[in-house]
Amino acid sequence: MSKLEVREIGPISGETEVRLAEGATAVGFGGGKVLKYDYQFWNTELTTTSTDWMDTGFELNFTPKSSTSALRITASLKIDGFQDSAVRSGKTSFRIWRDNSTVIEIERGSYRNMSVNDEKRGLVGWLDFNYVDKIGAIRAVNYKIQFRNQDTQSSIFNDNQIGMFEIMEIGL
Repeated sequence: MSKLEVREIGPISGETEVRLAEGATAVGFGGGKVLKYDYQFWNTELTTTSTDWMDTGFELNFTPKSSTSALRITASLKIDGFQDSAVRSGKTSFRIWRDNSTVIEIERGSYRNMSVNDEKRGLVGWLDFNYVDKIGAIRAVNYKIQFRNQDTQSSIFNDNQIGMFEIMEIGL
């Protein structure tokens, strides 16, 4: 292995950037730099009354560039749920599923009144979440978002809206 000692590295005359070779990773320059980024938009509506986990269609295969980096996982999801009775129940759960295991599970609250006479209730809104994951290796990782209903009422995912799922690798 060779060692090159210099006081300063600067760009070529007339340019403003210093670049690493394709596939190279900067080491020892401090953390906080985005090493890799991937995202997905999805607008397919799904409805379920099942309490079994269901794929949403959000799925990203991601291979980190560094074994010491952190992955910031962000999602913005539209969810609705409706029922026709005065029973005050109903929750929807989401989870990030990584390589066939749960990374994090998020439970979204109970229904609220949708009418004056209390016969319809609904859960309507956006669920935005962030999660930081560390893989500790340079290997392909499969992430997906799944959802399920937690009672016998109806849960609706995306409801004709565009959701977003993104992964950002941050150098540490």
